[in-house]
Amino acid sequence: MNTDDPKFTAHLLGELDELTAAERAEIEALIRTDATAAAEAADTQALAARLRHELQHEAAEPLTPAQRATVLAATAPGARVEKATVIPFPRRLTVLSAIAACLIVGASIALIWRALDAERTASQHAVANGMEPAGMTVAIDPAFESPPAEAPAPEPPPASPEIALMAKNTAAPQKKAAALATADAPPSEGQRLFAVATPLPGATPDASSMERVLHKPKAPLSPLIAGASSPLPAEAIPMAGIGRASGGGAPIAPVKAGRGQFGGKAKSATKDRSAYFADGESDDSPNYRRRDKDAADEKPVLAQSDPANTEAFDAITDNAFLAVRENPLSTFSIDVDTASYALVRRFLNERQLPPKGAVRIEELLNYFNYDYPQPQGDAPFSATMEVATCPWTPAHRLVRIGLKGRTIAKDKRPASNLVFLIDVSGSMADANKLPLLQQSLGLLIDQLGEEDRVGIVVYAGSSGCVLPPTHDKAEMRLALGRLEAGGSTNGASGIELAYQLAKKGFIKGGTNRVILATDGDWNVGVTNQSDLTEMITKQAKSGVFLTVLGFGTGNLKDAMLVKLAGKGNGNYAYIDTLLEAKKVLVEQFTGTLMTIAKDVKIQVEFNPAQVSGYRLIGYEKRLLAKEDFNDDQKDAGEIGAGHTVTALYEVVPATGEVPVAAKVDALKYQAPAAEKPETKNQKPETSTELLTLKLRYKAPEGDVSKLLEFPLTDAGATWEKSSRDFRFAAAVAGYGMLLRDSPHKGAATWDSVRELAVEGKGEDATGYRAEFISLLEKARSLQR
Repeated sequence: MNTDDPKFTAHLLGELDELTAAERAEIEALIRTDATAAAEAADTQALAARLRHELQHEAAEPLTPAQRATVLAATAPGARVEKATVIPFPRRLTVLSAIAACLIVGASIALIWRALDAERTASQHAVANGMEPAGMTVAIDPAFESPPAEAPAPEPPPASPEIALMAKNTAAPQKKAAALATADAPPSEGQRLFAVATPLPGATPDASSMERVLHKPKAPLSPLIAGASSPLPAEAIPMAGIGRASGGGAPIAPVKAGRGQFGGKAKSATKDRSAYFADGESDDSPNYRRRDKDAADEKPVLAQSDPANTEAFDAITDNAFLAVRENPLSTFSIDVDTASYALVRRFLNERQLPPKGAVRIEELLNYFNYDYPQPQGDAPFSATMEVATCPWTPAHRLVRIGLKGRTIAKDKRPASNLVFLIDVSGSMADANKLPLLQQSLGLLIDQLGEEDRVGIVVYAGSSGCVLPPTHDKAEMRLALGRLEAGGSTNGASGIELAYQLAKKGFIKGGTNRVILATDGDWNVGVTNQSDLTEMITKQAKSGVFLTVLGFGTGNLKDAMLVKLAGKGNGNYAYIDTLLEAKKVLVEQFTGTLMTIAKDVKIQVEFNPAQVSGYRLIGYEKRLLAKEDFNDDQKDAGEIGAGHTVTALYEVVPATGEVPVAAKVDALKYQAPAAEKPETKNQKPETSTELLTLKLRYKAPEGDVSKLLEFPLTDAGATWEKSSRDFRFAAAVAGYGMLLRDSPHKGAATWDSVRELAVEGKGEDATGYRAEFISLLEKARSLQR
C-alpha cells in the first residue's frame, strides 16, 4: 500500500470501517517507517482538525419558509420528479456565435488600447506642464464636464516668470508661497482642478508640498479624490490649495495610485470622507545606514543570496551557559510575538530552510496555547513552573516557566479606538500583501462591537486619512476595499498621522491602538531603524499601543518590524495565510487588541546550592541588565488578555560542570563569589529551593510596577513524569535549535524531537500541533 491509495486517507480520517486488521497494521507501519508517508499523514490530520474546528464555529443559516416548503414537496410520497429536457443548439449557430465573439473581442481590445493611449498622452501632457506634484494622486473634479471632442484644444498659456522660477527652484518654498498670493484668477473653461499635498500640522512645508498652487476658490469644492462625492468633513486637515492645469489636448483622466510620477496613495474614499496627504522628508540613504543604538551588535542579514530578495532578519547568537556563582540573576522582558513561527512555516512550505535570524525560539514557543491556570485574585496573570529531565542532555534539568493572561470575554471588553495604518506602496501589490491584508482586516472588522470605532490611514509616497473614525462597519469595509497599491514608501509620515488620529479619539479606560499592516520596506523619509524606533517610543508614551502585522515575501523587513512592535508597547504577527489572520485577529481577538499588563519583566534567581549553571533558551533580543528589573523607566513587553508566555531554562545541577567556551583567570583584587560574606537576607547554602521567580508589571495606564515572587523546588521528576505541555514545549525548543544548528542542541535529532511532539500533542482541537509535526517532517527532509 502507498499514500495514493484511497484507503490510506480514509483510515487517517476514520471514515472506513471495512479495513481489515492487516490493512490497518500495514498503514501504521508505513507511517512509522516512511518519512514522506508520516508527513502526509500529519498534514491530512492537521487539515481535517482545522476544518472541523472551522465548521463547528460556522453559523448555519436556517432555510426560509419557501425553501422548506419546496424541499418537503419534493420529498413527499408520490411527488413528481421532472426530468430536464436537453435542447440541442444548431451547429450553424454555434459557428456564427464563435465568429461574433472573435469580432467583439477584437473591437474591445482596440477600444482599450485607444483609451490607454489617450490616458498616456494626457499623463505626458500633464508632466510637460508641470502638473504632477510628487507623491500625489490627481483626479477630475466630479462636477467638471469636458468640452466636446470636436472643439479645438486651446494652446496652453505661457507660464509666468514666477511659475517658471518655482518649477526650477524646488529649494525655495517661500517663492512658491509668494506665487500663491498673486495667483487669484479663476480657472477658465477646459482647465482641470487638482489637489495639492499639505504638510502635517506643525511641519514646515517643503517644495513638493507647495507645488504650483495657482487658485484658491471661495466656494467649497468637493474632494478631488477618486471615488469621493461629498464635501470635506469639518475635522479634516485642510488641503494646501487647489491648482489648475491647461485643458489642451486629451482630457486628463483620474490617475491610479503609483502611475506616472505619483508617489502612490490608495485610490480610496467613502461617503463624507476624504484623503489628506503630506509629503515626508526626503532621505536618499539606504535602510540600515546606521545601526539601531538599542540593537545587538549583529547587522541584519538577508534571507537569501538572490539579489532580488531583500528580506532582512537580525542575526541571533544563542544564549550561552552562565555560572551561577558569577551570574545568579537572569533578567529579560516577556515577548508575546508569534511572527517567527509563521515565517518559518512559510519557508518550509516553499521547500527551503529559513535563515537562522528568522528562527526566534521564544516566538515558536508562544505560538501555542498551553494549559496554564487562570490567575487568582487581582493579578492580571498567573505563573506556573515545572522541572524535569532535559531530553537532549539527560544530565541536565529543564525548567518551564509559564504565564497566563486573564481571559476576558468579548462582550466584557471596553470600547476600542483603532486606527488601521496601511501600507499601499507599490511593493504591496502582490496577492499575499495588500489583497490578503484587506481580507485579514475585514475579519477583524467583523469582530467589532457597536461601541468600537475605526479610522484608516494609508501611506505610500505620502500619507493620508481615508476614513476618519467611524462606528459604521459598512464604511470601514468600503474604504478598506477601495485601497490600491502603488508608489514609494514613506512609513514615518503615516505613523505620525495615525497616532495623531488615535490620540484625537482617545478613549480613557478603553483600547487605544494603531494597527500597522506592512512589509516594512520603507524607502522615503525617515528610513533608518534608530530614528523610527525613537519616533515610536515617543508616540507610545501617549497611551496608544501598537500592533504590527507583517505581510508578503521578497522584501519583508522583519528586523525593523520586531523593533517597532517592541518600542510601541505592542506585538508583532506575520500573516502568511487567511487562516493565520483568523488565528491572530479572530481567535486571539481580545489578546491582540486588549493589553492587561505592560512592561512585564522576569527575573530568575538561581540557588548555587542546587544549580551550578543555566542557559535561557531564546529571548536573545529581550535580555535586560539585572538593574533594569527594578527600574520602572525601563521598557519591557506587554501581555494581552488570554495570552500565554513560555520560557525554558536548561539547568546544570550543582554537581555538574558548566559548559563554557573558555576559562578566565582568577580575580586578583577581590575574593571569588563563594568567599564573600552572606547578607542577612540570604538563605543558607543548604536551601532546597532550585530558584525564585520574580515578576514585575504595570497596569496598562499605570507608571509604578508591582512585584510577584514564586519559589520552585526540584522534586527530581523524570521525563516520564512530565506533563504533555512540558513535552510539547521541549519539542518546539528542540525544533528551533535544530533549525538554528545551535551549539547547545546536545543529542537532539529530528526523530527524537518528533517523538516528543507526538507525546505532547494531546487532543489538539485546532490542529496547530498536528501542523507542527508536519513541519518537523518537512524540515527533516530539507536537512538530509
